[in-house]
Parts: sequence; structure tokens; C-alpha cells
Amino acid sequence: MIIDRLENHCLYLFENSALRQALSNLTKIAAAPPAVGRYEEGDDRFYYMVQQYDSRPLEKCMWESHLGYIDIQYIVSGHERMGFANKQTLRCAEYFPERDFQSYDAAGSVMYNLLDVLPGQFTIFFPEDAHMPGIFGDEGPAAVTKIVYKVKVSG
Repeated sequence: MIIDRLENHCLYLFENSALRQALSNLTKIAAAPPAVGRYEEGDDRFYYMVQQYDSRPLEKCMWESHLGYIDIQYIVSGHERMGFANKQTLRCAEYFPERDFQSYDAAGSVMYNLLDVLPGQFTIFFPEDAHMPGIFGDEGPAAVTKIVYKVKVSG
């Protein structure tokens, strides 16, 4: 798991060329995000989604991870708290292969951390990183605009 400001994306020169390309593309998209929706990049290695929603209390959010994709989550506006944990510390629930979405039993989620992600910051969640996005912070619910880049795991 990585969290940083978008202007520091060049510090992460990964061997995964799709991840490098996605971070580069994100810097261009973040300057003027398109409307809410899903966008294909013309390459099966990645796609992105622009999302808008109100953050929610922790107990209304879900743990998730992905087997086939790395998530880059960039906060355009608003404030969001995210939970993160190694998925080995959580109890698996249902997997939805058509969405590459592994859910977890909240009752079995005992070891995790919370972090506040502010406008201009991004997180990267790898397949071993369970995450719980969309949580509101101390100030209560906030309107959030976020870009989620999905980068296909190589091999």
C-alpha cells in the first residue's frame, strides 16, 4: 500500500509498465477530470472510473480487495478516510469474479489501519491489500470526487 501526493508519482518507477503508464495518465486526467463514469484506455491493461458520492460511517462501508487489478485511488475533491489491511488478517466472504471484487466478513476484520486521504493525494492498493474506501472523517460526511484507476496485474 502506498499513499502520497500526485506530484510525487515519479518517485514510484515501478517495473510494472502498466502501473507507470497509469500514474502518468492520471496526472493528465486529474487536471480536468471527465464526467462520472467508466473510461477504457484502449488497452486491456487498465481502465479508470470517475466517482462522486458522500462518504459514510465506517460501519456502512465494506472491505474489498482485487485479484486481477491494482487500485490507484486519487481524491480530486472532498476528504475520505480509508481502511487498509493485509488481506490475510481478514476473513474472506464472497468473491465476485465478473467485478474482480473480493468481499470480507466485517466481523472477522480485527487488524487494520485507517488513513485520511485528502485532495491531491493518491493511494495504491496491491492485490494483497484489503481496503475499505468511502469512510467519513472526524468532520462527518463529505462530498467526494475520486478517480479510481484499475491496473491489470501482470502474468
